[in-house]
Amino acid sequence: MLPNRFNKLGVGESTSAVIPLTLTATQVNSTVKLTATGSPNVSGLQFRTNTDKQWTNYTIDAVITLSNVGDFVQFQNTQNTLSTSVSNYVKFVMTGKINGSGSVQSMLNYSAACNDYCYYYLFYGCTSLLTAPDLPSTVLASNCYRGMFNWCTSLVTAPELPASVLATSCYQYLFRNCTSLTTAPELSATNLA
Repeated sequence: MLPNRFNKLGVGESTSAVIPLTLTATQVNSTVKLTATGSPNVSGLQFRTNTDKQWTNYTIDAVITLSNVGDFVQFQNTQNTLSTSVSNYVKFVMTGKINGSGSVQSMLNYSAACNDYCYYYLFYGCTSLLTAPDLPSTVLASNCYRGMFNWCTSLVTAPELPASVLATSCYQYLFRNCTSLTTAPELSATNLA
């Protein structure tokens, strides 16, 4: 668990603290960056590291180096949109070995809901990713998690999927080609698209 000082600050306040999407190095000199395809809304992206407690605006394709094992970077978005289609999306690119934790909802201004395609391909091809962040939303949208972890061949732990009502294609290709996963998450949904 991360120290309280790294809980959410000022954006999307709620009664309980939410830990932002956090990427922690398990190998020295691991790197993280976000890249964009098409024209997604990236005007509200921010980040902070374990050495810098202040949120800083993130510039697409800026590489963040996690020099030591245990160094981490957190991401949030002050906007309620991110990726919007198969042609307009944001995705992480990583090197080294990295554990994901915290809530992916920090990428949508801590909203409890998803938008169509909002996390499309977010970690596509991240062979460095060992564990996934939380996907706590119970209100899903069409294609919201589509291809999110596709080709994450080192992913050994899948997140819980608590949604009870599924939207069209919301989980399509979510864990496709995740060859290191040995168990699948429970699918508690009772109302399918």
